[in-house]
Amino acid sequence: MKIASISCVARRLLLVCAVAAAVFESPSTQAANNIGVFFDLRFLKDQASPGANPYVAFPDLNSAPGGQTNATHISSPNGKFTGTLNPGNSGSSSASSFSISDFTTYMTELNSSGWTLTLDSNTPTPTPYTFSVDASAITDFGIPPAHISSGFQGATLPSGSTNFSWSGPSDFDDIQLVVDNLTTASEHSYVRPETDTSFTPPDPLTAGNYDVTLLYIKNISDKITTTTPMNAQNQLLTNWDGVTGAQEIVSDNVTFTVTPEPTSSAMLAIGGLIALRRRRHQVIGKM
Repeated sequence: MKIASISCVARRLLLVCAVAAAVFESPSTQAANNIGVFFDLRFLKDQASPGANPYVAFPDLNSAPGGQTNATHISSPNGKFTGTLNPGNSGSSSASSFSISDFTTYMTELNSSGWTLTLDSNTPTPTPYTFSVDASAITDFGIPPAHISSGFQGATLPSGSTNFSWSGPSDFDDIQLVVDNLTTASEHSYVRPETDTSFTPPDPLTAGNYDVTLLYIKNISDKITTTTPMNAQNQLLTNWDGVTGAQEIVSDNVTFTVTPEPTSSAMLAIGGLIALRRRRHQVIGKM
């Protein structure tokens, strides 16, 4: 199964984008900007799909100090993890990943030689370079998984203040809770200490269909390295920054519905109807 391409912009809310700040330079100097890769490694759990707990990896290319003239593409040996750095000063990138069900197979693709970095990938004359990734220091970060407490998935809840509780792995840097009202397209993101196991958002839940994601986030920049890419002429890429960052994310996701409370006018109407019925009963009783 392939996870659809996810842009850095789309994932910025999850604190996972590593996009270099854009510096506007003339085209003559953009080609000399350094290129690096940010490895975003994830174990995705979704309570709506029990058993489908895939490992994915997003290799996000970045360019410093600014953009580049043509596109650059990165790919793992079998094309399971890919990314593209778009041309222009923005330095925007996108990445995609196949989902892999077991950690051993996942690591075989990640911790491998045969990775490819292709310069000018959007032109008729692309230049491929090959390199190796050493991720041997990474252990199975999907055990134990993150888990939002039972009672939310598929539930119908009243609007108002809501407490979320959860469990998950230890030795992570931060926890993030993302509460997204899909009906109103409003989203709130809360960063919590790594030791937290529950939280009541200060923003009460209003009516709508909700998607809530819990994320455990850890910086692992010291656990993954690369060799310098080399082309077919055995020439090394001179402007390679290597790994500019890496992180592990373990997440859980639930979806549920929040219904509105009766409005004051509706309550008043109901109260009036009840009073009317009582009066009718009283009159009938006196006849």
